[in-house]
Amino acid sequence: MVKILHGDTVESYALILGFFDKLVESNPGTCIALEMDDSGHFKFCFMAFGASIEGWKYCRPIISVDGTFLKCKFGGIPLTASSQDSNNQIFPLAFAIVDSENDASWTWHVSIVFSDVEYCVCTEHLLSNLKLHFKDPLLDKYFFSCTYAYTVEELEYHMRCMESVCSNIRDYLSSVGFEKWSRTYSRRRRYRMMTSNCAESVHSVFKDLRELPVATMLCSIKDVLQKWFYERSKAAFTMKSHLTCWAENILHKDSNLSVPVSDRH
Repeated sequence: MVKILHGDTVESYALILGFFDKLVESNPGTCIALEMDDSGHFKFCFMAFGASIEGWKYCRPIISVDGTFLKCKFGGIPLTASSQDSNNQIFPLAFAIVDSENDASWTWHVSIVFSDVEYCVCTEHLLSNLKLHFKDPLLDKYFFSCTYAYTVEELEYHMRCMESVCSNIRDYLSSVGFEKWSRTYSRRRRYRMMTSNCAESVHSVFKDLRELPVATMLCSIKDVLQKWFYERSKAAFTMKSHLTCWAENILHKDSNLSVPVSDRH
């Protein structure tokens, strides 16, 4: 049934280049890449819409990358890179399909657009790994207190609390690199983006596409993104403030919570 509705899985790989040519022609500024192995078989493909590249200027300078699995005949790993825009909405940046989820695939995916980046880890995934070795019920509380600490003193306080219930956990976290999971030691600002949740959310939107032939899946992703960009652009033109709706709502709530203060002499 999938073949009848969406085309042949094998032939779909040969359609990627033609799809990319049309994509670049109709979407100025779009970045694409396609790589084959020595035998001429599919290895990697990548696409970042011109609108995504342009919109990146207005996003938090943090990129969340996540992968899942294709359910078609030949498998593969779709990778998603996302960020958050000034309206605190998830902003899709780029998509790739690779042959396997390994360091070479991740590096190739990111280096297509960004050549000089700092790599961090998702704190929720790190916590899941910690729970394989440390079983105390207070681990979650102390670990996230460490990750979100602003100062070394604050982090060290929560670290000592964590060590009191999970001995040797400092050594484990040191082997990961404090700069990769803690806001205090991060070489770049994290903007409260400590997890890969936004990329995972994008994957959840496209989860039903994983059974489709590759070219059909890429085309379907294009259709969804174009709809998102159109709807958000239309909403932006109706705004009457220099701030986004999200920022305006924060100011409005803070204003309502503020208490008038009067001087008494």
